[in-house]
Formats: sequence, structure tokens, C-alpha cells
Amino acid sequence: MSNQQRGTQSNVSDYVLKLDEVEADHIAQRAKERGYASLMDYLRALVAADVLVESLRDDWQDADSTADEIETAFREAWHEAMTGKVLPVDSLWDGLEDDE
Repeated sequence: MSNQQRGTQSNVSDYVLKLDEVEADHIAQRAKERGYASLMDYLRALVAADVLVESLRDDWQDADSTADEIETAFREAWHEAMTGKVLPVDSLWDGLEDDE
């Protein structure tokens, strides 16, 4: 009996990713190093990053920067964010003059 026949619908698709043991271990290690709770969380983040890069590439086609420069800058920023090299939000205002 399908989900629809039971009165429920599922928006989940199953995909199989075939990796050899070395590839699987490498990806799992990278996920752990980056602090992801699971391999699936890491893979979802990779897909989201790829979608974002493509979106940025499309948005910046006419910009002064080349797509490769934008992609490089994004990947550097993403790496910094994933490795904890970030500034607290309240420090962003340090050194700015008050308009009052």
C-alpha cells in the first residue's frame, strides 16, 4: 500500500550515493571536522552551498568581478564561517562614528 493510499503524502525522495570505503571515510571525516551532527547534514550543506554559488554566479554575470573571483570569495567566506573564524555581531559597529 502506497503512502497516498494510506492517506499520507511524503515529499521525501531517497537517493543512493555509491562510494568506496575510502571516499566514504573521507567525507565522513570532513563532516566531523566541520562540526556537522551527521553526514546527511554535511551533504545537505554542500548542496546548499553549491546552489548558493550558482545563484551568485547568475546574479553577478554583469558585475565587475568575474564569476571565478566571486566563487573564490564565497568559498573563503564559507570556510571561515565553518571553521569559526567569525566576528561577534556587536563588534561590527566598533570604530563607526555615531550619527547623533
